[in-house]
Parts: sequence; C-alpha cells; structure tokens
Amino acid sequence: VGNRDPAAVTDGGRELLAKYRFMEKSMVTKLTALNNKVPELRDALSIIEHIDKRGQSDGGESIYTYFKVSDTLYTEACISSTKTIFLWLGANTMVEYPVNEATALLKDQLKVALESIDEIRKDLTWVRRQITGTEVTVARLHNYSV
Repeated sequence: VGNRDPAAVTDGGRELLAKYRFMEKSMVTKLTALNNKVPELRDALSIIEHIDKRGQSDGGESIYTYFKVSDTLYTEACISSTKTIFLWLGANTMVEYPVNEATALLKDQLKVALESIDEIRKDLTWVRRQITGTEVTVARLHNYSV
C-alpha cells in the first residue's frame, strides 16, 4: 500500500474487479451466441450438401420435404433440382449463390465461428484467473485496512 490510503487502494481494486466481471459477462454472451450459431451453420451446410448430392445422383429429381412455417405449423414443399441456393445473410438480406459458392461460404463461416469460440474460451479463462487474483487482492487489502 505504501504511502497511499488503504481504502483508496481497495476501491481501485474493486473498480478493477468490476471491469473484469463486465468483460467476463460480455465474453459469455458472445460465446453463447456463437455456440447457438454453430449448429445452425452445420444444419444449413448439411442441407445444401444433401440437395446438391440428390440433384446430381438422381438425375435432377425433386425432393419432397416438410418445412416449418411457425412453431406448430409445417407444410409440404417440393425442391426441384437446382444450381443456386438462397441464403439469409442477416439484416433482412437474402442472396442467391451457386451451390458450390454457398457451400464454401458456410464452411468459411463455420470455420471462423469455431476459431472464435476457441479464442473466446482462452480469453475467458484468462479473465476468470484475473478475477480470482483481484478478489484475493481486494480481500487482503480490506483485511490490511481493518
């Protein structure tokens, strides 16, 4: 503590602890969003690959399936052999891609999402260690000033 007031040093430690906790909460939110995004990307990728294989192997026959209209309502659909796929990009934007480009785009997005998950997990581990160390330091400063 040196020449400084122990209460001021303790307050500085508590402020740092609050910043670390905010960082942790932000990282957990990002990690949750990415963990929810990965299965959606995998599903979309498998559907596109299935449509592509079916269109090539069956001589372009149509695929009959059901799709979700709302939580409790499904309807039948006929997917004709196609060379293009429409993808939602977000912000109410849909773009038409050739099947191979759509597959490449989704694979790239999946790769980036998985890499981001690994990076955030490493950062989260570091922040949690900092939180533990800061909590111990604040407790010691509090005990010193009492």
